Amino acid sequence: MVQVVVVVVVVTVVLLALVLAGIIPLSTNGNGTTVAAQSSSDALTAANAFANGISGGPWYPSQLAGIDLTTSYSNNTTPTPPSGCTVQNFSGLTVPAYDGNYSNGKLGTWAVVYTNAGGTAELYVLVQNGQAKEVELIGGATCSLSMAKLPGTFISSTDAAAAVLTSSNVSTFVQSHASASAEFVLFSPGELGSVLTFAWIIGYSTCDIENPSGGPAQGSFAYGVVNATTGALMASAYDAAQNCTLPLNIGHSSTPIGSAFAVGNPIFSTCAAGSTFAANGCTAGDFTYSLTIEASAVTFADVLFEVRTDVGSVYTISSPGGFSVVGITGTVEASYAVGGSSQLVMMTGFTYFGSGVSPSTPLTSLDTILIDMGTVNPVGTGLSFTVLGTGSFSGTTEPLALP
Repeated sequence: MVQVVVVVVVVTVVLLALVLAGIIPLSTNGNGTTVAAQSSSDALTAANAFANGISGGPWYPSQLAGIDLTTSYSNNTTPTPPSGCTVQNFSGLTVPAYDGNYSNGKLGTWAVVYTNAGGTAELYVLVQNGQAKEVELIGGATCSLSMAKLPGTFISSTDAAAAVLTSSNVSTFVQSHASASAEFVLFSPGELGSVLTFAWIIGYSTCDIENPSGGPAQGSFAYGVVNATTGALMASAYDAAQNCTLPLNIGHSSTPIGSAFAVGNPIFSTCAAGSTFAANGCTAGDFTYSLTIEASAVTFADVLFEVRTDVGSVYTISSPGGFSVVGITGTVEASYAVGGSSQLVMMTGFTYFGSGVSPSTPLTSLDTILIDMGTVNPVGTGLSFTVLGTGSFSGTTEPLALP
């Protein structure tokens, strides 16, 4: 089962804890005030203009996140700063409820975190109704903060929302729910442990994410991960029965597999004469697909492979085949065999490892994935390849069409 709850945890914690220094608690005020929506681009323009007028800069954006809530919250408790830092200003935080179109990428509240050049101060700016205000300023002579700067160019939240809606997982959720809470978080590489790609993570939920103990016990949730440079959809999931009462810190370490692993360039061929599955990753005469690993921050134990049909069911092969990972020298590093009349899916991790390779060995872009499709030609049948995350990785990659 895809661990979709993990990402709402990540998104919410990042927005309400990481973005706001990880130190501002939440409390519901029940205020039903609505707020106008805006894109990340408009919000960042307003925030940048405001930050330029705050002493201590120049200020560089390091984190950006937006949120819409179906119920509002506020907090006016002065937070506890990181060690060595002091709170130089804190004006309180209020996020009104929003009942507009949550899925178009225009959100009611945006938070931008800035760091100065020396990493000795951070500025937290909230943008609502096109107006920016300072929420918090922390710093000091002994304050040392390490925050990555956001790259200079990235797609807007509206473009990211459009990309996410191309996923049936997310579009099914949106079509089923007229209102929901929405969170958009922009991640730089490395911010989520082994996250490899500069990405938008977008989550939608019918749970009361600000007050899980006081809201509904069960809801629905969907998320998508979009490459913030290219706009490509990398992963998505949908859970129609999310447990709303789970604590926000459960699963926080899990990372969407689509942001840590990517494949492409599928090449169709036939297995060379004299080949065996054990030695070469395919049986002589069988039809094969080879896939390039374009990016990887995972080990062999972190991934499971599958081939699906155009209607979403797992593809069944009529003769033995399977999945192999072939190294740059052509040696099979790991494999998973599938028998005839069986579904072409890894139900467990790799069942064979070559010399010097183990489940904890990094899977790199020097490796190639080879799929033995058996003796029936699969070309033109609408198949796709998907990677499922395991261990500390969750969700699936977006399907890669096989020619």
